[in-house]
Amino acid sequence: MDPEKYKAKKNEPEIYSPKEDKLISLKQKGGIEDLLERGSWYNVDSRINSDNFSGKDEKIEGLEFSVLRFREMIDAESVLADMELQGLEPGTLEELLLVEVQAPDFERQWPVVALGSVFHDKERDIDLVPVAYYTENGRGIRLTNKDSAFGDEYRFLAIKLKK
Repeated sequence: MDPEKYKAKKNEPEIYSPKEDKLISLKQKGGIEDLLERGSWYNVDSRINSDNFSGKDEKIEGLEFSVLRFREMIDAESVLADMELQGLEPGTLEELLLVEVQAPDFERQWPVVALGSVFHDKERDIDLVPVAYYTENGRGIRLTNKDSAFGDEYRFLAIKLKK
């Protein structure tokens, strides 16, 4: 991504969208475990499974995704409000995994957060969201506190349904 091309104002997100031929079909989905297996992940939080995260039931013909970046520390509620203003929905864990299957090195560029899926940790009484990331050891997905502030290195998966 050319940084000069995506100069954003302080509160304006940068948006990345794939070319038309990169649209993803959720018809191919086989559940979270299947998507995790197809993605060849090095490290996956043990709480990321179909018991804790359920996928969408409806059939989706096409899915266009964007990755939003904010050039400041930002909280999840502000990101969600911005997505709503732009007519976007927060990406779910299943959609994040599907994007990762289609574009295996996607998270190498930045950690990507899926605010559309929330796991409530009853022991600590906090809401956690999935984050795909990359280290020298390989690809991983962890859960992080939804209420924490996210730095400008984070990107947020946003979905626009094709009509």
